[in-house]
Amino acid sequence: MASRGPDIGERLREGIEAARRGDRINARRLLQQVLILDRDNEAALMWMASVVDTLAERRAFLERALKVNPNNQRAREALERLGGTAPARTGPVVADTSTTAARRTGSRQGINPYIIAAAVVGIITIVIVGAILLNNRQAPDSSAANAEATLAAIIRPVDATVTPEPALATVTPFIGVIVTIDPNAVFTLPATYTPTDTPQPTATFTATPTNIPARTYDLFFSAYSSAGEFPGLYRSMGDGTRLQTLGNPSDGYSDVEFSPDGEWIAFVRVISVGDAPPAPQILLAPVANLAEAAPITNLSSPTLSSPSWAPDGRTIVFISGEDGDADVWTINRDGSGLRKITSNIYQETSPSYSPDGTRIIFASDMDSPGFPEVYVFDMTTNGTTRLTDEGGSNYAPAYSPDGSQIVFVSTQNGDSDLYVMDADGQRKFLVTIDDAGAEDRAPVYTPDGAYIAFISNRSGAFAPHLLNVRTGEITPITVSDQEVQSITINPASFRRQ
Repeated sequence: MASRGPDIGERLREGIEAARRGDRINARRLLQQVLILDRDNEAALMWMASVVDTLAERRAFLERALKVNPNNQRAREALERLGGTAPARTGPVVADTSTTAARRTGSRQGINPYIIAAAVVGIITIVIVGAILLNNRQAPDSSAANAEATLAAIIRPVDATVTPEPALATVTPFIGVIVTIDPNAVFTLPATYTPTDTPQPTATFTATPTNIPARTYDLFFSAYSSAGEFPGLYRSMGDGTRLQTLGNPSDGYSDVEFSPDGEWIAFVRVISVGDAPPAPQILLAPVANLAEAAPITNLSSPTLSSPSWAPDGRTIVFISGEDGDADVWTINRDGSGLRKITSNIYQETSPSYSPDGTRIIFASDMDSPGFPEVYVFDMTTNGTTRLTDEGGSNYAPAYSPDGSQIVFVSTQNGDSDLYVMDADGQRKFLVTIDDAGAEDRAPVYTPDGAYIAFISNRSGAFAPHLLNVRTGEITPITVSDQEVQSITINPASFRRQ
């Protein structure tokens, strides 16, 4: 049975209500679901900025909101309060024509001396009142607390379902804003912070061209059965139909992955190469004739895993312990050009290429032994950047087909769940929710980006599941009593549609 989540409008409304009543955890969860479906939803971006935990996260969401709408004055003011510089406006700005006309008239006719006198009196009054207010404070607040309070006041947005009232024809100037942090109160911005209209969410999404049926995809997965020592290779359609066993299950097929053209698979098998004792090696086999599988590595380490093809199909990245610990390596598909990418005493796992072939993402505990985080290695600069800094462990990253997002596994909530983040590590969203503590593993996007395939025990044994990134629907794929170890999707199956 498939489980279907609520539509984007309902999630947005529920997220806003949770934020208003001070339920930050549920607000983040619901708003994250909105943003994974509609990453440029301005209302969700603004409300997320009001419920995240760190200033860095707030800045990221506010900057994104400004990119979506350069005229979002509220986001601009909030960024300035954070001590940063808001991006310059790139679109047209609707000006207050009456104020602009007055300025223009003043510039042509000179400054009225009565206006100057009134301004001086006003400044003196402001200074006196400000001094009184400062003198009457019971205890000085820290600058961080003041910034937090002011920021909360500025970024708390108006409900997307409520049409903002029109601005008053005349606005009474104010001296200051006394902010009381009350999570249950609806905050009303002063007149000078009247926001631009917030776009209403639509009922349809543009994340994928259409709601593509799961049966479109040709899935290969390796799985352990009760009768075998090594995982066998299986095949089914994306809806679980036409399940079949491939090759000889006793041979062993671990960490299977399709080549970019869909004609070959790479996988790991324990074999003897020459006179060497048995050890795991990377093998390549044509999909049309698995019996022709041949090794491209000749390594002695008992640690070898996660082969992943480069976009051009010429190179494979993988994990090996050949030098004593698990590092990232690459090798040409003909077995030449063995290259070590990382060199440290820590443990790397799950490497894969970016769609343009310029980067390799992987997980490592180099900064937090025992607790891996996600990193990216730049092939042009040879530099490594850390992308996650969350609680628990964060691992098994994989790029979306367009390279804009990364799906990964995180245990920050206790069990292993799937999260999605931007390719630069910003805006991390939980995408497998309400799973009753199920363990989710090994996520990978379908070649068109419409689904995330992953392994989970939410339906019993560890089995393949497909998450529709457009609707939130999760479809389990029944595979009898097998415990699935890895999953891959034939890119040629989608192109044939």
